[in-house]
Amino acid sequence: MSAANGSAQPGALTIQIHALGGRCTICLRGELDMATAPDLELAVNGLAPGVDDLVLDIEQLSFMDSSGLHAILKAQDRCQRAGSRFALTRGSAQVQRLFELAGALDRLSVVEQQHT
Repeated sequence: MSAANGSAQPGALTIQIHALGGRCTICLRGELDMATAPDLELAVNGLAPGVDDLVLDIEQLSFMDSSGLHAILKAQDRCQRAGSRFALTRGSAQVQRLFELAGALDRLSVVEQQHT
């Protein structure tokens, strides 16, 4: 399955969803901020109940603010409540710095880039 939101305009967020069996990868490209974080939340909330593993591929995020961080942490909490595993790929230096400043790296599982 694949879904895309946003456009090529600056500030846009593109979301692609790749699901195979119980594994789902959500690839994010662009900016995850106050205007686009609800799009990520909708994508995560719309996943089928049978998802055992969710990976957020954030390697192509060019920017993320605290609203984006909050959306990622909400996705992780949703997975934990559902008994699913949650992980994300390493983001840009700016994105990783936000995780560090928020003290969120200790509670997030980081995996190598997903090629789906």
